[in-house]
Amino acid sequence: MIQISKYNTADREGIRRICFETGFLGGSLSGIVDNREFFLDLATHYFLDLDTTGLFVAKDGDDVAGYLFVEEDKKKHDTALIRYYALRVMAEIPHFWKFSGRDARYYFGVFKAWLRRDYFFSDFREYPAVLHINIAEKHQRSGIGSKLFAVMFDHLRAENCPGAQLQTTSANEKAVRFFTRHGFVELVSRDSTFYRAYGRSSVRNIVMGCKINVHSDRR
Repeated sequence: MIQISKYNTADREGIRRICFETGFLGGSLSGIVDNREFFLDLATHYFLDLDTTGLFVAKDGDDVAGYLFVEEDKKKHDTALIRYYALRVMAEIPHFWKFSGRDARYYFGVFKAWLRRDYFFSDFREYPAVLHINIAEKHQRSGIGSKLFAVMFDHLRAENCPGAQLQTTSANEKAVRFFTRHGFVELVSRDSTFYRAYGRSSVRNIVMGCKINVHSDRR
């Protein structure tokens, strides 16, 4: 039976495993990057190392089945991550020769996409919270995502947060449908140049948002 609880340090590796298995358009990063630990450090640093307050974990017994992280202040989140990315990349420069060709392709592609403003740091004031959710493939379509969202909405209402936003891609159609069913609407989208190197020429980066009625249990 699936149980939702706050993060425990014993959940760390399970969360990182799911993050890697779902990190590329909803699928695995295996064959896309070789330096697994470097990717996961960048992807999970904020909610595993800086602030676990809004990290909720779905578990099937001792097995991590999914997780959801929400931060009520997106500006705080983005500022901390940009600082960490810069420091971490500088620290890795002497070791870049150890990175594989696949790693170089991926990270230089991300950097070029950032320079082209593929990614969003927009100020949607009605949606001040930012969230990140991942479900292990074998547990998808089992209702876990809905349970995690229910806990998240309760958490944000308790914090009097009026709305939340997330980023996804048009290529992850299952995720877009799931978010739409739970009240999220597209706020803005932008063509992604990053995925062209992987044979996906028409992918859009999408920001979706959902308003939260802080005075009611209704969503």
